[in-house]
Amino acid sequence: DEQAANDVQSAAQAVTLPATLCGAFEKAEDVDYYKFSVPDNSDWTFHVWSSRCENKIHDLQTHSDPIVMLRNASGTVLAASDNYFFADPLLHYHFAAAGEYFLEIRDVRYQGNANWEYVIEANNRPFVTNVFPSRITPGTATRLQLIGFNLPADPTALVTLPPDTPDGLGWINLPLAGTAANAAPVVVSRLPEAVESDAENNTAAAAQPITVPLGVSGRISQEGDIDCYQFECKKGDRFSFEIVARRDQSMLDPVLRVLNAQGGALLENDDLNTGRFTHADSLLENWTAPADGKYVVEVRDLHLRGGPQFVYFLSATRSEPFFVLDTDTDKTLLAPGTSAAIFVRAYRKNGFTGEVQLGVEGLPPGVTASCGRILETGKDGSIVLQAAADAARGAANIKITGTASGASADSAQPPRQLVAVAQPLQEIYMPGGGRHHYPVDMHTVSVGDVMDLKSVKISTNTVTLKPGGSQKIDVTIE
Repeated sequence: DEQAANDVQSAAQAVTLPATLCGAFEKAEDVDYYKFSVPDNSDWTFHVWSSRCENKIHDLQTHSDPIVMLRNASGTVLAASDNYFFADPLLHYHFAAAGEYFLEIRDVRYQGNANWEYVIEANNRPFVTNVFPSRITPGTATRLQLIGFNLPADPTALVTLPPDTPDGLGWINLPLAGTAANAAPVVVSRLPEAVESDAENNTAAAAQPITVPLGVSGRISQEGDIDCYQFECKKGDRFSFEIVARRDQSMLDPVLRVLNAQGGALLENDDLNTGRFTHADSLLENWTAPADGKYVVEVRDLHLRGGPQFVYFLSATRSEPFFVLDTDTDKTLLAPGTSAAIFVRAYRKNGFTGEVQLGVEGLPPGVTASCGRILETGKDGSIVLQAAADAARGAANIKITGTASGASADSAQPPRQLVAVAQPLQEIYMPGGGRHHYPVDMHTVSVGDVMDLKSVKISTNTVTLKPGGSQKIDVTIE
């Protein structure tokens, strides 16, 4: 842990690497220094966790923005890093000469807050920033190319995920012989699989042919690179295209376009909007083909950057009605004999208009639920939890679901049974005091001790008064 007096290089805290360094920017103009020694011809990585850890803190209205600098004994800056993983730095350095060095960390604005804590992972083991392909199919062995620093001579890993691994974003521990690495980000998908070919596909004329539905693992491999994929469809066919990149720790800030066969732009998206959130990844949802023919979906970086770490996963699917859910909180607190409501909101996609039946799994012992519906004409519903009078203290992480029927993209097929798992949201407060939410992994229900106040009862629920009149209401508190 950080010592109190390490604000100047001459008072740097001595540490032995590898190490995990924990500290905080406690006050304005706080600068922390650590000194360490390394052998010659060695490579070390300094990975900072700070700003990314603060998004979920309920009432921390401003966040840290750390920067790290590497200095030699005379104070000369050898390297610096800022804003590598969003606001957090990642610094990798080859030390040609043995000796004593200094690591400086501070808020880039010289601001401070007692709650602005940081962790620096300083080690010389492999550090994986990305993998290619970025997508893995559960139950299928996938050879991944590792991207990062201090990688082994064979920078690949063969990975097989369990068949029941859920779709979505994930982190996996890589099977590297004789060494350990950090967890690597991957996309789990069951869509038919394709990988961007080695052939040039920078233009609509040279686009790589694909068949929808498909999940494509690609990479913007160099500056100015553009990836084009061609598909064929009929007039009125509806499609959705989504890029997963920044959410998967990629350096790519994608722009997604649909082009006609001649390369003319028909539709474009830079930042996707989920209803509550805007994200740097791209989404074209429910696009309708204007005529029979061939069309192209194009992927590029917003600033035309590129490189090994600019990986992406492109999902191309036929649009079908569906819905997504979120909950207004990530925790529900109960006491024996009390009740509480969980509010659930539905976002209707691709023309879905049906009713959604809510459900809940994994409640603590002694807690029951009355699950409501989200009506065809509405967007909100609720689940009321009731703790029995003798419910024991405890807690459990629950799963909230919604079920409905939806039309199939093929009108000849029967209606599909739709199931969605609600995304829990943590309430946070933004600069200036505005209320907002941040997606988190769990919704926890707890049962505490019996409350001092069991009930409040009133003698009447109706009051009718004439001008100048009054009425007595008895209040009984138990």
